[in-house]
Amino acid sequence: MSKTNHKFTVAVGIPAYNEGLNIENLLRSVLSQRKTGFVIQKVYVMSDGSFDDTDEKVNKISAENKNVCLISDGKRLGKTVRLNKLYRLNTSDVLVLMDGDVVLENEYVLAKLVSKFGDPRVNLVCFNKKPAEAEGITEKFINTLFMLRQEMYRNYEGGHNFYNFSSCAFALRRNFAKTLNCPKGNFPLKRYLFFKAYLAGKSYRFAKDATVLFRSPSNIRDRLKQFRRFTNANRRVAEYFGDWTYELYKVPAMHKITGAMRAFLMSPFWVPMAIMFHIIIRRIPPKKDPLIEKGLWEAVQSSKRVI
Repeated sequence: MSKTNHKFTVAVGIPAYNEGLNIENLLRSVLSQRKTGFVIQKVYVMSDGSFDDTDEKVNKISAENKNVCLISDGKRLGKTVRLNKLYRLNTSDVLVLMDGDVVLENEYVLAKLVSKFGDPRVNLVCFNKKPAEAEGITEKFINTLFMLRQEMYRNYEGGHNFYNFSSCAFALRRNFAKTLNCPKGNFPLKRYLFFKAYLAGKSYRFAKDATVLFRSPSNIRDRLKQFRRFTNANRRVAEYFGDWTYELYKVPAMHKITGAMRAFLMSPFWVPMAIMFHIIIRRIPPKKDPLIEKGLWEAVQSSKRVI
């Protein structure tokens, strides 16, 4: 491990497509972190063909802090392609990767996240996700369903399981990142990363004390856009890695039941309503998105609001 004053060196990578509403908040939340046990060497923002004011806002922050670097070629290639480039570009001990529409909850998040790499067996660490306070009933339903799922899976395998991992915010050890090359097109990034870390000795960890905030969609149309991003995901992954991957989706029924009971006690009115909402909208046939097979998709605008 390369060290600076006996600290981890860290790079932050942010693939961004039209994130003008939130990118400045995200960058300022990164730059305001208490650097306990690490130093930030670079903050890369890869603008994926953005045509709003994303680039302008990143350049504004870059003028204030030389560690912030905008990479913008005017092309829309997709998140997977941009991440594959960041894996190669990185020279720091730890590469932290986040979508442009999240924000670090407080100034200690990165210190808590990076500390997990003190265990040399760890290659992949995922943040804990927390939805920002709902601003409408649809968003409330979605947030409640998210809480229900968290309660169902938070204790399984000590929290270090597939369901607690999200590809919107995670961190990689440098040498592990260099081995990654996620297939382009409609291939589920979350599953690719998780199973690569599993093959590398179950080397993933869930950092429940390192939280990022995100916005849920505020309308049904945008929720349906999220549903159609990856189709037949489990089958695609099994074809790539093998049928053994199906076993890692299984969770003992008792974890689900006790988690659901906790969620109901926490929110006895909203949990049943959220489940009913989910069942109903899942019956709505999704429209086809021709961009998906290219590894792109129509942006969910209502989740890109300011946090």
